[in-house]
Amino acid sequence: VEFRVDSTGDVFCDGAFTGGGADYAEWLPIAAGETATFRKGDVVGVHGGEISHELGDADAILVISTNPCLVGNNVEAETVQRDRHEIVAFLGQVPVRVRGEVRSGDLLIPSGLGDGTAVAVHPSALRVHQMGDVIGRAWESAKPAGDGVHRVVCAIGLERDRVAALALEAVHAEMDDLRRDVDAVFER
Repeated sequence: VEFRVDSTGDVFCDGAFTGGGADYAEWLPIAAGETATFRKGDVVGVHGGEISHELGDADAILVISTNPCLVGNNVEAETVQRDRHEIVAFLGQVPVRVRGEVRSGDLLIPSGLGDGTAVAVHPSALRVHQMGDVIGRAWESAKPAGDGVHRVVCAIGLERDRVAALALEAVHAEMDDLRRDVDAVFER
């Protein structure tokens, strides 16, 4: 791999950059007043560029990175309190803390408990109001043990359009069922 820097400071790479990590992530500040401890794989809400376990009205729902390949938005230790920031995954494969059983292909959404966990939903069971909460798609199956929380590898940031299409398909299927029911009532 050959790197070069042009006169404007832009860096170019000829060849492939490889690394041992599995996601692209960035340092994000922890919201003022957030007192909970963040763990790798926690589901977090982004509010105005700051993260919290509070997901209501979040601008985005993301996950604390476990093994990033590339980390952007570097936090300089001497200018910012690094302990008030976390590395948050934006795109790639990320182990997510999940409650309950998961089947490969399920969509993960926040558990609603505010504890950084997600739950699995089969794509056909996704409701329109859940569409914006989809974290990503599970790439492995798992059954819970102990407290019911385990980590499941999930593809994040890859399927927003597909999730929207799945939700619309479910709405159309439900509308078709309702039409058949209404038609049956009026045929009597």
